[in-house]
Parts: sequence; structure tokens; C-alpha cells
Amino acid sequence: MGDLDVAAALARDEAAVHDGLLPWVEVARAAGEIRNDIPAARLCSWITVVLDGFLSRLADEQGFTVTADQDVLVDTVRRLLAP
Repeated sequence: MGDLDVAAALARDEAAVHDGLLPWVEVARAAGEIRNDIPAARLCSWITVVLDGFLSRLADEQGFTVTADQDVLVDTVRRLLAP
């Protein structure tokens, strides 16, 4: 597998996550449950930024664990999405 294959696989993964989140974000926006000052697609990107950072810390930082830090992750995403 070359660099182009890896890049293509990562792009497909990103698209799948984004496309999976988008309908949920759109429904929540329509219901007034989350902010509406940022387009739904952009909110999906920001959710992904937070999740990617969380996963990166899990991989790289000893002592950073799902058990210890999941409450902060949930709080962070809630604050990001709050209306």
C-alpha cells in the first residue's frame, strides 16, 4: 500500500464519518437542540476535529484514557454544539 492508497483510505474514512454525522446534526439543528449559527456540515467538521484530537491523545499520551477523560470529551462536544 503506497502513500496514495493510504491517503485515499483516510479520505474515504473522513467522508464516511462526516456523512454519518451530517443527518444527525441536521435533525438536531431543525429541532433547535444545537446551535444554528454554523452550517451543519461545518459543525460535523468541528465534531471530527474534537474526536480526532481525543483519539490522538489516547494514542500518544500515557495516562490519557477513555475511562478518565470521556466525561471531558462529552462536555466539550456539548459546549461546542450548545444553542
